[in-house]
Amino acid sequence: MTTGRNILVLLVFLLIFTGNAFYIGILGFDRHAYHIRTSLENSLLSEYEEVATVDDAWEWLSSELIPSLHPERGYSGQKLSWLDKQFPAGTNAFRIGPVRLERITKHPGKKCLWSNVD
Repeated sequence: MTTGRNILVLLVFLLIFTGNAFYIGILGFDRHAYHIRTSLENSLLSEYEEVATVDDAWEWLSSELIPSLHPERGYSGQKLSWLDKQFPAGTNAFRIGPVRLERITKHPGKKCLWSNVD
């Protein structure tokens, strides 16, 4: 009788443990992650496809990316306070970390390893 009871207690304990593990795993999943990513890509990577040379890259960085990451003025034209400058312009108040720029060279006729580079 004690062996059967020990097995039942063990099964209940394992069921509770497994349920908690799955629940914790589900908590880490964000249903809106795709929409957040596309919103950030649309606002921060505007006109990125037109970059083909070093001069184009510098022009894009100075006219598109940097002003959207570090806005000076809000939608109404008023100067932003230091607290409001932490949010990129036009990103629905998402806070993002430091930007990492990466150079990818695509050779004609070869397939690129990155999926978002044509």
